[in-house]
Amino acid sequence: MYVPDHFREHRSERIEELVRDNPFGILVTASADVPEASHLAFTYRPGTPTEPAPVLLGHLASSNPQCAAVRGGARAVVVFSGPNHYVSPRFYRTHPSTPTWNYCAVHMAGRLEPRPESEDADHVLGELTSAFERGFSEPFRYENLPADYTAGRKPGILSFAIHVETVDAQFKMSQNRTIDDRRGVIEGLREIGGDNALAVAEIMDELLHRDYQEEVSR
Repeated sequence: MYVPDHFREHRSERIEELVRDNPFGILVTASADVPEASHLAFTYRPGTPTEPAPVLLGHLASSNPQCAAVRGGARAVVVFSGPNHYVSPRFYRTHPSTPTWNYCAVHMAGRLEPRPESEDADHVLGELTSAFERGFSEPFRYENLPADYTAGRKPGILSFAIHVETVDAQFKMSQNRTIDDRRGVIEGLREIGGDNALAVAEIMDELLHRDYQEEVSR
């Protein structure tokens, strides 16, 4: 992913937060110059002192042609998208200006590792379900499903892991504009309202505050 320096996000905690809040990503591989992509839900595991590389866990339907890339240990990129919104030139204080789009995106790349298609599929699906059931007063537990039911479904699933080797994170939030322009976009998005506009405005406000504090401390 092309990332201009002023849009690059380095903070691991913000990158992890985006992936956890937006776990429905796109698995991208290429075979014989033919790109393939699948929309999948992922579980993210941060690195540890003993295993510093973060890990993404996912699964595909065994009939999905992209399973060949998984079984072959191909390199892959997973694309995660965060809050995004159109930015109108009317928001800026500087004119003339052109329209643009503010967005957050994270690309994680690594080699695909197929997992055993028996007991490990239960582990991957159980961890994925537990992550998304948090917050419910009575969470559904994958482990409570009848064993004969899950056994009948596992042949149709290929679970995999990606040990993340590279991370590119872009939070394009008008950092290339003046402070007044950035404030104008924040105000304009808050006036529009709606989840996406307000989420982008909140991130822009945080980044503007951070950049201002860094400027003052110099």
